[in-house]
Amino acid sequence: MNKYAYLLREIFECNTITQRELAQKMSLSLGSVNTLIKEAISLNYITKSDNKAVLTLSGLDYLSAFKVDRAIIMAAGFGSRFVPLTFETPKGLLEVFSERMIERQIKQLHDVGIYDIVIVVGYLKEHFDYLIDKYNVKLVYNPDYSTKNNISTLHYAAEYIKGSNVYILSSDNWMRENMYHRYEPYSWYSSIYMEGNTNEWVLKFNKKREITDIKVGGKDAYVMYGPVYF
Repeated sequence: MNKYAYLLREIFECNTITQRELAQKMSLSLGSVNTLIKEAISLNYITKSDNKAVLTLSGLDYLSAFKVDRAIIMAAGFGSRFVPLTFETPKGLLEVFSERMIERQIKQLHDVGIYDIVIVVGYLKEHFDYLIDKYNVKLVYNPDYSTKNNISTLHYAAEYIKGSNVYILSSDNWMRENMYHRYEPYSWYSSIYMEGNTNEWVLKFNKKREITDIKVGGKDAYVMYGPVYF
C-alpha cells in the first residue's frame, strides 16, 4: 500500500476528514497518521488552511499516477444461478429495487468521475445495445461465452487492460454503498466470508491483509467475490 497516495486520496475526497477518521480508514495508529501528514506537508503534497487539509499541485501530480483509467464490466455469461429469470434477460439487466444491476454500477462509477467503461457481452448481447447511447459505454463481444469462463471475457478486453489501472467488475453484483474511487492507492480483491464447505476460490492472507495464496474449495473461509482492482 502506498501510504502517501492513500492519504492524499482521502483528503481529495474530503478535506475536512479528521486524523482519527484517517487512522480508522487506513488501519494506522493516530501517531502514524500524524507523522504521515507532517511528512506530506514537508514534501509539499498538502497544505493546511482554516483547519482543512488541501492538496497542492505537487500533491495532485503525485496522486495522478494512481488514477483509475477505466472499468471493465463482465456481462457475457448466461447466469445459471438466476434461472429462470435469465432465460429472456441477461443477468446484469435484472432489477434489484427497481434498478438494473449493471446500470447501478455504471452510475456509481460516474459518481466518482469514471466514464471510460467497457462492457464485455455474449449471451443476449443485443439487450445491452441501449447502454451505448444512454451511458456512452463501449461493448466488446465474447464469442466464447457459452464454453469458457471469465478468463476468456478478459481476453477479449485485453487491449483495455494492458498498461492501465482498471476495475474488473461483474454485471450481476449489487452494492448498496459506492465503493469506487477516482484514485486507488493499491491493488485489491474483494471477498466475503462463507461458512461451511465451498467450491469458490478460497483466499489465504497475512496480518497485513495481503493475499498469499489461493485455492479452489475450502471450508469456513474468505472467498473471491465481487469487484477487483489492479
